[in-house]
Parts: sequence; structure tokens; C-alpha cells
Amino acid sequence: MRTNIILFSLVSLLFFTPRMKAQSNTAKHDFTHKENGWYLVLRTDSISAKPIITVKDIVGLKLEKDYYGKYAISGRISKHKINKWADATEKAIGKQIAFVYNDSIISDPQVNGRIESGAFMITSQSDQKLPEIYKGIMKEKSDSIEVIFDGWEKDSLYYELSSEERDSINMGIDYWEAKAWVDMSSKPDEHYWYNIEDSSEYVKLEKALEDELDRTNYNSNSSDYMKSEAYKAYKQYLHENKDYINLMFQGFLFNNLKGLHAYLVDDIIQSKYPSAPSIRSYIDKTDNADDERFAVYEWQRKVWFLMNTTGENNTVMSDDQKARKRIDKMMEKANRYRESITDTTYLQTTVEMSYSAIDALNADGYNDDYLYNQVAYLAALDRARKYLSEKDGKLICSLSSPEDINVRKDLYDFILDLFQQWNEMLDSGNFKIIKDEKGLLTVVYKDYGNK
Repeated sequence: MRTNIILFSLVSLLFFTPRMKAQSNTAKHDFTHKENGWYLVLRTDSISAKPIITVKDIVGLKLEKDYYGKYAISGRISKHKINKWADATEKAIGKQIAFVYNDSIISDPQVNGRIESGAFMITSQSDQKLPEIYKGIMKEKSDSIEVIFDGWEKDSLYYELSSEERDSINMGIDYWEAKAWVDMSSKPDEHYWYNIEDSSEYVKLEKALEDELDRTNYNSNSSDYMKSEAYKAYKQYLHENKDYINLMFQGFLFNNLKGLHAYLVDDIIQSKYPSAPSIRSYIDKTDNADDERFAVYEWQRKVWFLMNTTGENNTVMSDDQKARKRIDKMMEKANRYRESITDTTYLQTTVEMSYSAIDALNADGYNDDYLYNQVAYLAALDRARKYLSEKDGKLICSLSSPEDINVRKDLYDFILDLFQQWNEMLDSGNFKIIKDEKGLLTVVYKDYGNK
């Protein structure tokens, strides 16, 4: 806990200057209902209409005490919104931002620098109210995750967890990754699975187009660029080999979509799929890289749906189950592995253990092994929890090495870090230790079981 307090105090000193105006902290303001989160302060009695960041964009929330013994809520921004946060705080240097909760401004620090780390701290003159506010924020975050999974039975792994384990997942999971996880499984036609063994011809055509676009012999009219031989060859290749459209999504055209590239992408896609929406209609209203990335993702899902359900003659194929079969294959692989695990099985994930390894969507795109990795992780976690005991309201782990539970070291280290996070949650006073349905110790909300 000492390390965390120092860290977030430094964040406050370096990037935030607390404002000591009593009228702003926990005071009601004359504005319409606002979603809980961080906003730009436009003037003394006004904040921006749209939030910079909302509660669902926040992870790693903790209730701390600062050097003076006053409560503070620390946290960090989701990796999917961290660039938006950094850009917004840079624009707000020398100005204030405000954290709004239940339509009241709780904290309104002045920003002293661009915050690329995504870390923040909420303080208030009425600091005694922060524990209750923290509890409310955590419940809102947990509820937002639970709503995503409500009524969803595609992923039996999630529903085979105990309710306590699901609560723990909801507290730590990234909202956007959970949404992608569910969307990918419950709407398989909106996710296109492909297998490209040889991309040499595509790479050659894409490079020729990139070189052509770098030439200065054309004016700014996109139709002129579309007449070039390099563009026509590239477009024709994608029309004849639709799997390679997915490589275009990862290529140079998508590095700068606000301009010529968007017109070219629309021409390529809409000439093959006339009912496809314009990518420009999705990105033109965004003003930062993170929101643009989410807009592009939503547009891609529309295109993937057409790629899955439209034949080469542009007729709808009602029996196209390509995406659904891929999901079923992932589930079959994960379940087969789970059934093969014994007490002596050596446990490891397909890549180094991290949250990305068990996320459906990570920096590399869709993660084919996320269900398999979840099985390995949960099995290793159960083994490790057998070494937990309780003392003075804290968890004590008697593990001494990965060999104790026969797992790879990165998986072992990840689980020990989780146990440390559980103890930090217990320090906040809002959580408690219980035994789950398996008789193993876990950490849940303090009022768990009283609902």
C-alpha cells in the first residue's frame, strides 16, 4: 500500500493541482444529467457536454489514503481510451477537469501536464464521502459488465464460474474487452475469420499503391488517384480475394483515414458490397485516435457481416456459418483441454500470461486462443488458491515456487500479483474474504450475499 500511495501522490503533484474551492466539491450545479466520469471545465459554472472518460473506461480503482490521512480514489484509464485521455489532458493544461458523480462535481483539479500513463486520483475536501462514492463507482462498473453478460449463454466457461469468481472478473475486466468478447461469440457473422497462407502478391500490390499515392503528380481529387494502374490492380485483387480485405484493414490506408484514404477505402468496399456504409460517416465525428479506432471497429463489423453473408454474386447466403463454426472450434478446443487436465498436468498459456492472453480482443486483433488460455489460467488459479490462508483479515500465500503447483513461471507470477491486488482491495475496507463453492478463499464485495 505504501508504494501505491506514493505513486498516486506523485501523479497528483506532477500533473494535477488540487482546487480548494468549496463550492465545486460535491456541490450541485445547474446542468443536465451527466454520466459519471471526467469532464473538461469550461468556466466556473459549466463543464463540457460530453465526458472525456466515463466509469466504464476506468480500471484498477482503489480507495487510498494520502500523506495527510485523507481518503483518495486512485485508478487508471483503460488501454482502449488512454490516448483519448492523454490528448484531452494535454489540451487542458493550465485548466481544470472535473470528476462528476451523481451530477455533483467531486473533484476539479488543475491539469499541469499531458498524462500519458492513464493514472488519476480523485480527492475532495469532503473526503469522508469518498468511501461511499468509491463503492458506488465500483458497483456501476460491475453492473456495466454484468449487463453485457446478462442472458448470454454462448460461453459456458463464464457461467461455470462461481458467482464469487464472476464478481471478481467483473471488478477487474476491461469493459471494452468484455463487450468484444460477447459480441464476437453472440454475433459471429459480424466477425470474419480468415486464413491467409501467402500474402506476397498482396504485399507487392499494396506497396505499389503506397508508392503511387506518395507521388505528387495528382491533385487532391480522389477520382484522379482511382485512375492509376496501381490502384486499379490493388482494388481488383481485393475484389477477387476477399480474405485479403482484412490485410487492408491492417495496412497503410488505415493509418490516416481522415482524407484521401477514406475515399479509397469506401470505393474499394462499396464497389464490391454496395450496401456497405461509408467509413467516413463513422469517423468524421471523432476527434481523437481512440474514438476513431472504435468507430472503425464498428464499421468493420458491418463489412464483415457482408463478407460472411454475401456470395460472390452479391446474393445473401442464409447457410453461411463460417464465423459460427470458428467460435465452436475455439470452444471445442478449450473444453477438450479442460477435460484433459489432471492434478499433475503442467499448466501454461499459449503465450506469456497477461490480461491480453485471456482477452478475446487484444493489440493483435482477435485472439483465437483466449478461451484455451482462460482454462489454463483458471485451473492454475484454483491450484494456487489451495495455498491461501487468512490472517488478520488478509490473505497469506504459502507458495514458494511455480513447481509447487506445476505451472509456468509467468502464469505463477501473474497469479501472485492477483493475490496482492486482492489484499489491496481488502485494505480499502469495501471487500471481504469468503470461501466459494469449491471451498477455496476468494475476495468479494463486503455486502456480497446480502442482496
